[in-house]
Amino acid sequence: MPETKVEVRQMDRFLKASGPKGASHNPVFYAGYVFFEKKRIRDGKKMTAKREEMEKIWKPSGGYPRESPRPVFCVHGDRPWVNSYGREEIWSKKTGKDVAQRY
Repeated sequence: MPETKVEVRQMDRFLKASGPKGASHNPVFYAGYVFFEKKRIRDGKKMTAKREEMEKIWKPSGGYPRESPRPVFCVHGDRPWVNSYGREEIWSKKTGKDVAQRY
């Protein structure tokens, strides 16, 4: 990602966002990720179990997506949702379980 300055309004939007993908498209998200990863390495700390799981899930697709949210279409009665790892899934009313995942 090119070097850019973080503006106050970007920080404000980032702090107001919620959910696993709430602000992943904001430059503050990436800047914070890089900062805390460098700090963790400098301090000689290990990754947390949650962090290792996130790395395992997102590594094949090139990392956590930073694009803006986009619409999700599903069959009537099914419900789209985002799990704690930021993956979009569709819950089927007919089967009572997840039927699709989108990375």
